[in-house]
Amino acid sequence: MKKLVQIFMLFSLALLVANCLDDNKKNNIVYFFDEPAVIESLNDGWSVIRSSHDRFEVPNLKDSLLKTGDLLWTSFIVNTDEKSHRESASSVPAYYIATQFNYVKVDSACVVIPADTTAFKSYLSDDYTAFIYDAVLYRDYLDKLLFFGFRREEFSDNLILDYELILNPEIESSNNYPTLYIRSKKAEIDPASANAGHKNKNKTVFAFDMTKFIDYYRKHISKESPIGFNLKYKVGVDEAGKDKYREFRSNPIKWNINN
Repeated sequence: MKKLVQIFMLFSLALLVANCLDDNKKNNIVYFFDEPAVIESLNDGWSVIRSSHDRFEVPNLKDSLLKTGDLLWTSFIVNTDEKSHRESASSVPAYYIATQFNYVKVDSACVVIPADTTAFKSYLSDDYTAFIYDAVLYRDYLDKLLFFGFRREEFSDNLILDYELILNPEIESSNNYPTLYIRSKKAEIDPASANAGHKNKNKTVFAFDMTKFIDYYRKHISKESPIGFNLKYKVGVDEAGKDKYREFRSNPIKWNINN
């Protein structure tokens, strides 16, 4: 059994387990939980997703609101003794088949890289005023996307949270790594949208595209791996009205990304 490494606080009662190998000696049954994936193709009868571990065929993935390139948070089962055999698509590689496939769509945003510390401070006075109760950084990443789990305050069904990840260009910690701040704000949604179902809950998975930060890190900090950084997230305001941030317990975080 391979565990997802907890970077900060796990959601209570959350199952953060991936790729549990069944003890059945006849069939290699692999269970995927909390698996980030992207849709590579959508076809009649079968589609292909690419996860952080491999590509998989998903039979009968029928959702008119899905499109190629969408990010998903998935769980499914794979029998490694079986691969797809599509006579009508012989030019397409045979992938393992994902059965009992469950998913929610995942929203994403690009990391914000301010020009300087003055610009960074101006961002902190904008409308990202909602609070985050708990935050988790999942170990598995996809391309240059990092996936976070957030537990937030509950509110009416027609509201969601948008998230922002912003770099402080000034090194503020004794460990000499840059610090990234996670903030959130309330936004209205159409209840009929594809994401309305899971966004109305108080737990959300969200992805940040770290491409700009990686480029910044290689240019200004280090050209060598791994990428290192600190994470903080906004949890409230103090009596003086100043924002309060909580550090991830595993700071500094080292990211051995292949780039």
